[in-house]
Amino acid sequence: MRWFYELAWLWKGLGISLLAAAACMACVWLVCRAAGKRLRTGIAVLAAAAGFAAAVVVILLLAQTPTPI
Repeated sequence: MRWFYELAWLWKGLGISLLAAAACMACVWLVCRAAGKRLRTGIAVLAAAAGFAAAVVVILLLAQTPTPI
């Protein structure tokens, strides 16, 4: 049953990372729209990948912090 909890944590982390990637891509789209420029695919992919990677790093760092008893 312990492996079930480990997989549940993994799926939650993946979901949070994907939401962070979508938020980064939306922010880049809004900035491009406000500047009056067209959003290029490469920029959108780069922003989404950076958001995903940053979220994964934060989740891994938070998972290693000891919890108080």
